[in-house]
Amino acid sequence: MPSHHQYAFLAAVNHVCDSVKVFYYGTLQDSRQKMGWESVNLREWEEFVSPEELDLEFLKKLDDYVHIVPGYGSQTLRRLVKLLIRNNIRWCHWSEPARPGLRWLISYPLKRYYAHLVNRHAVLALGIGSMAMRDFQRWGI
Repeated sequence: MPSHHQYAFLAAVNHVCDSVKVFYYGTLQDSRQKMGWESVNLREWEEFVSPEELDLEFLKKLDDYVHIVPGYGSQTLRRLVKLLIRNNIRWCHWSEPARPGLRWLISYPLKRYYAHLVNRHAVLALGIGSMAMRDFQRWGI
């Protein structure tokens, strides 16, 4: 989903790279709106894509790009990573640090599995800050 937190990063990537495309597979969630997030106007290089449109045919049109996958937390993102790996399409992981606690511990096996995929198949892993980088190390990235 579009996020004011990601805007500076995406704008910087767009400034440095000559051809950036950003696809959002979800809109602003009600829970985020209740926290005060507001819908943002998409820039010309951003668009919404329904998760149902996320298939090999769609990805092959973008084969010249490196796909930046923002985490593993949704079924759509996990399906995306599997498609990218299976079809040898370049991708990288990008995320912020996870909050410590019970949820972190419960999801640890999934984090380890995802770290294995990142280590073996991703071009690189991008962490939002030093806490994210330490979190990656705990996962095994």
